[in-house]
Amino acid sequence: MKTRLSRVAGMRLPRVAGVVLCALALLALAPAANAMDFIWSGIVLGTNLPHAGEQSPEIALLRGKLRSIFGYNQFRLIREHTERMDSPVERWLLPGKSFSLRVSSAAKADMAYRLHLQVFEEKRMLAETEARLGVQSPVFIRGPLCGRGQLIFILLVR
Repeated sequence: MKTRLSRVAGMRLPRVAGVVLCALALLALAPAANAMDFIWSGIVLGTNLPHAGEQSPEIALLRGKLRSIFGYNQFRLIREHTERMDSPVERWLLPGKSFSLRVSSAAKADMAYRLHLQVFEEKRMLAETEARLGVQSPVFIRGPLCGRGQLIFILLVR
């Protein structure tokens, strides 16, 4: 009986080792195949002043779109936040001096995130909406007038 058990265990060992090695190889490759996204969010002041200062890389990338949508020629980044999307549900707050943006996300589906967005002035909610955010489709929210310009809330997948 001992020899038969040894023979059966001996035949299954290479097969089990092969399955374990394949599983380990798949686990090692999984982070590369399923890379985490990051969502960049920013509060921007759009103005028609001669020069608004230094541009962030995200604003420089979106400047043409922002100009055509909002009609301003200068965009100054006031506040920004980058959230790593490593959980099915993420929540974050992008606070400004008087205005803030609260974001809640659901799990990614169909290559886009479903977002629940709330814009606040101090503690008073001004607007609430749902949006889909994809890799090639940033979300822009026209905020209130502020000084000589207008606040713009931006969300972008990186």
